[in-house]
Amino acid sequence: MAVSVSVIIPVYNLADCIENCIHSLQNQTYCDWEAIFVDDGSTDNSKSIILAAAENDPRIRYDHQKNSGVSVARNTGIAKAKGEFICFLDGDDFLHPQAIEFLIKGIQEQPYDMVSSFYTKTSLMQPDMQCMSYPGCIPLSYEEFLHLKGDRLIQKSVCFKIYRTGFIKSEPFCKEFIFSEDANYLIHLICKGMRIGFIDAVLYYYYERNESVCHRPCSLKNLSAVAAMDDAAVAATEISDKCVLAYTIETLFQELLFTRLCIVGQEQEKYVKKECNRYGRKWIRSLWHTPEIAFKNRLMYSAFLIFPYSYKAARILIDPTMKIFLKNQKQA
Repeated sequence: MAVSVSVIIPVYNLADCIENCIHSLQNQTYCDWEAIFVDDGSTDNSKSIILAAAENDPRIRYDHQKNSGVSVARNTGIAKAKGEFICFLDGDDFLHPQAIEFLIKGIQEQPYDMVSSFYTKTSLMQPDMQCMSYPGCIPLSYEEFLHLKGDRLIQKSVCFKIYRTGFIKSEPFCKEFIFSEDANYLIHLICKGMRIGFIDAVLYYYYERNESVCHRPCSLKNLSAVAAMDDAAVAATEISDKCVLAYTIETLFQELLFTRLCIVGQEQEKYVKKECNRYGRKWIRSLWHTPEIAFKNRLMYSAFLIFPYSYKAARILIDPTMKIFLKNQKQA
């Protein structure tokens, strides 16, 4: 049976919170959806919780794969999706009850390929979510989207958005990237000419867990974030909108500088620093030949690349907790 929206949810050992994610879907004011839970080789009780929910709700589908990562899980979900539209939801997060209703309204107002909304972080499993009036959906240029005020996760996550299935079916996630795979994917969609709409409302709740990928200690895998943005920057050189290239280059330098700093004291420190410096040398000329990047930023990234301790000092000045993080890294 055809449905309007396919919600794709990768799952890996989320038995402690997956039920809340399921309930947030079942509490949606818009009911014409299917949920595809792709179990990425969980070793806990996630499977039984999802299957129990599926017994009472035919809209819930369960699929299992050997542990292959979130990108492969999302590709599996995209391949199995029956909906005209697709949403991505992480299994430890949850939706505002009106999320799908608003996103469907937005993407049907104009020929958008993707409509984004805002999100909020929470440490509560059931925060207070008030009923809202639909605020409308406005078109955004690439520059406007990439520089929306607020947390940078808006441009770096495929969640709290809705996509036309036909537009993204031919653009799979790259399974090689463990970190920044979402940012890489969004840049590739932009390079395909994605038309973007935006709803000014918080529709997605990012549940903060210490066990999530974003809270793990820095390791060799973090180099994947640099490689992902390198790939995105290469793609961005092929389109005429230079603000996209400027954004990817700046993000690339942010990732490599952070990775180079946080790998201190780790087993692969020498190799990771070498690779980060290699990426820096590769893109330093483009950094200086992209006028869309502010001059002060070009100067800052160049100085940080040449003088690593200046970046460390700047990070600690902005965020004093960074000093504690680096100390813990060395002791890990």
